[in-house]
Amino acid sequence: MMITENGAALSKTQFYKRIKSILKEDPAMDGSGHLYLHSEQPQPLDEIVAASIQSHVIEVLRNQGIGGFNEEKTRDFIRVVLRYIGLPYRGGRAPGAPRLNKKSKAKGKGKQKAKSKAKPQKQKPQQKPRRQEEARVIQVTVKKSRSFHYPRDLTTPGGDS
Repeated sequence: MMITENGAALSKTQFYKRIKSILKEDPAMDGSGHLYLHSEQPQPLDEIVAASIQSHVIEVLRNQGIGGFNEEKTRDFIRVVLRYIGLPYRGGRAPGAPRLNKKSKAKGKGKQKAKSKAKPQKQKPQQKPRRQEEARVIQVTVKKSRSFHYPRDLTTPGGDS
């Protein structure tokens, strides 16, 4: 089914941006124009508060003339956004908390194994030392830097000098 606004088609990105702009104006947000929860809201949000926010957003979407969207998928999207903005230390990690999705570094023997498995580098053959008898001959050609000539200086009696 196609999402439309007063007869004009909306892409998913445009639709999700509309949802986020409605969420920013919701009373549960801090009113800064960003997706930040109000300081009095519990973090993470209660299911009841999240359900009321979802209902409010869907109602506003319908009042704006947006139709043809799947209400269940819209509620899921709003739930994911609300869950994300309800995380503590959003935008950074808590002090002392381990980083998620980061590979652990190999320690001790693991590094030695990694070095032993490394591809050996090919060495370039050494060049033979040149004998003093072999002298290089370099040919130098001198070309004029200008293709035109200056007119003769008529003020001096001898002309160009």
